Amino acid sequence: MIAERKPRPSWVHQLVFGLEVSLRYHKAREAHLSGYLRFVSWINVVGGSAVVGNLIGTAAGAETLILGVGFVLTALNGHVVTSGIGERQRLHAELAKRFSELQFRIEKSCEDSDERLSEAEYRHLRREIEQDEPAIYCALQDVKYNEVAVSCGYGDSHLIKVTWIKRLLRNIYRFERECSPEPEDKNDAS
Repeated sequence: MIAERKPRPSWVHQLVFGLEVSLRYHKAREAHLSGYLRFVSWINVVGGSAVVGNLIGTAAGAETLILGVGFVLTALNGHVVTSGIGERQRLHAELAKRFSELQFRIEKSCEDSDERLSEAEYRHLRREIEQDEPAIYCALQDVKYNEVAVSCGYGDSHLIKVTWIKRLLRNIYRFERECSPEPEDKNDAS
């Protein structure tokens, strides 16, 4: 016999919703930074290879081209080293893991009342994780908010408008604004 699930309180829904947005956000940042690191590594391998050097060396205006390729390789490597992209990638992976663990703990506590903490205690645990977050890329957060809202069955009136330019630059530029709103109870969704 399957036990009937008790409905979750609205604060649990709101908290889990916010954690899911944060989890997806940090996974997206980690994937973007990882892709950038792989791209820079690929450029270094190709640009630094002897074959490419020989091909460039036989072209007209080779000295200028070789200097240009060298400058691009140096600039990309300098950016990776000085901006700490590897460290930021690892930070986003760690934050995603911590948000996921907290989300699992909350969902498990809904099934097991012995594990249940108060709303304030869960919100405090979330704030502890958020203290370690770097500045947020607002457009990316809005995109992830919309993904979670759609997956929870919210209507279009609950979605945040994200322009095409913000979608395009969501991992590159921080668009300053207020944080994504907390969701309402799903039962109130239109």
